Amino acid sequence: MTLHRLAVLAACTFLVVGCRTTPRPDDVPTERMQPTTITDLLPDTTRFALAVRPAHLERTLEAAFGVSDAQRAAFWSGAPPIIQDVFGPESVAGIDRERRHLVVLSTAGQEDLLRHLHAGAPLPSQETLPGGMHLRMVVETSDAEAVARALSERCVQRSEGDLCLQFMRLTPYAGFLSVDILMADEATARADSVTAQRLDARLALMTRPAPAPPTAAWLAFLASDAAIAAHATMHDIFELAAMVQAERSLAYLRFASPQDAESLYDVTSATLSQGLLLESPEVAELYDVMLGFEMRGEALFVDGVGSLTPYGEAVEAAGHVAAPLSAAPTLASIVDLRWAFDMAAATAATELPLWAQRPENISAANFSRVLNDRFREVGSSANLAYLQYGITMLRAGFEHGTDFQVVGAQARTLRGASLRAGVKPDVAQPSFQDLIGALALVSGVEAGADAGLEALRPLLGQFGVPSDARTMAHADRVEYFLSVGAPVDEAFQAQDKAIAPGTALFVDLSELHKLATALMPQSPTAISDTQSAFVARFPRAHYSSHTRDGQWLVRLQVGAEDPQGLAPVAGAESVVPAMRTECAYRAAQESTDMLKLTASVTPPERRKLAATFVNELADLARRCPDDAQAQARIAWLTQIWQLRSAQPQ
Repeated sequence: MTLHRLAVLAACTFLVVGCRTTPRPDDVPTERMQPTTITDLLPDTTRFALAVRPAHLERTLEAAFGVSDAQRAAFWSGAPPIIQDVFGPESVAGIDRERRHLVVLSTAGQEDLLRHLHAGAPLPSQETLPGGMHLRMVVETSDAEAVARALSERCVQRSEGDLCLQFMRLTPYAGFLSVDILMADEATARADSVTAQRLDARLALMTRPAPAPPTAAWLAFLASDAAIAAHATMHDIFELAAMVQAERSLAYLRFASPQDAESLYDVTSATLSQGLLLESPEVAELYDVMLGFEMRGEALFVDGVGSLTPYGEAVEAAGHVAAPLSAAPTLASIVDLRWAFDMAAATAATELPLWAQRPENISAANFSRVLNDRFREVGSSANLAYLQYGITMLRAGFEHGTDFQVVGAQARTLRGASLRAGVKPDVAQPSFQDLIGALALVSGVEAGADAGLEALRPLLGQFGVPSDARTMAHADRVEYFLSVGAPVDEAFQAQDKAIAPGTALFVDLSELHKLATALMPQSPTAISDTQSAFVARFPRAHYSSHTRDGQWLVRLQVGAEDPQGLAPVAGAESVVPAMRTECAYRAAQESTDMLKLTASVTPPERRKLAATFVNELADLARRCPDDAQAQARIAWLTQIWQLRSAQPQ
């Protein structure tokens, strides 16, 4: 589970609350705040924060991957000009590339669009949709005024007159420079006479500093001296993913014909809203995450820290127990994996998210089909759900027999695993027939020894080499012993030990490279040479993942050094996400479902459906009279759908 979460976290990292629609006069401060630290300039509309030390990052990439000067120049030449001016080798004078600088993605100005998507409401009209995400770079510098002048001059030189200044605002402070950019293309700016005003309006929304509860991930981000580090809350990641997808989808819809536009907008809005409805704060296991990358000594480190919510702590504590094992693999190995987590106990400690709670008026089979359809619609948002509440997602999949779970139902009883895989000794040129492996699985007694073994036999047959399998039943567990290329008796040795909670993985990269070269000699020479140079510098890899003190701690260490553990962050606090009520969720889900329906009918039928849905919203409001959150959402949705029902012929 943690390996999957790390993969999702990495993907989310490198992708790149409040519902006010316009800034009120009293929102704009009369005096500009003077920051004392670089993070003071993170606005409360921040959805993703990246800290980078440009020179350190270049040295890390050069040492780790042999990046040449030409490759480095090519990398920077592909970056936007303003990024080159701030972080590149030819950055303007006054910017210290050894120091840490920030890059922030913000949803300032997108509040109304996000409100529509969270509520499952039809999108605003094309004319009122905001254009472009907002990027802020915060630079530490001793002369912010001089750096601002130099950046402005370069900006004007590259463009026709001061066109690029429509996209950019430079705000100097004592010791810092804030560079704000409206991420829209120049063609849009030429056609939009109010680009500058829109950017200024967004800046007015970005004067409130980000609330920063001392979570483990946030404190790790503040203290990180990595070459590059990223931080985001799970709420931020969901919203940012929705905004990125909205930018792409709405760009195409601008070219739709008037007769097709409304249907296409409804389909797009429903898809984006369905993805956001998967954000389930009521069962969130992770509140926020931090990821860092750097080279220290002779090793590369990728560190991840996740802050568990109180609910997440309870779920992880239930499953975070050692797995007793009476025999362990003894083969010389290239890969050595040990994992212990009581899936049955952990899933029993979970609660079903609101989206997985079956309404009384739908059968179990039909609800399973509905969930499968929704997950096919939202695509990558399902991965975000696994990152936010992975064990709960498995429980939901097990409960409804749906096909969106990442492991089969047999995994529900797993408690631990120990794996070793390698090559037979004294083989100079190994082939597939020389591969050997041993896998021990610990499962609950409810799995059944015979049934579990039968489920595993097809796995053994995939290798095309001799295999063996045994079971050993105990009063509290069943152990499965499987081997490939050697009998079970030779592949395992009796012991009286337990697998420690968490995940520990060792990979001998040098031996793995030799094996891959022997099995696949047709690899291109350039790739093989690059791989050879890398494994010569970094012959071993260690991965560890576990929870401790309410923190999810992940470390991937690549290099010759012995593994170094990742210690918990001191002084961290647990945070409960902002909750949504069941009625508020139901209103958004029903509105989303109605959007899908109206997208497939004619305009007259669409108006009739809108009128019908207004009555359904009234019924929902009567069912939860004391729910203020739901009443506000229902009243707002009612106004929108009433307008739809009254649209002229």
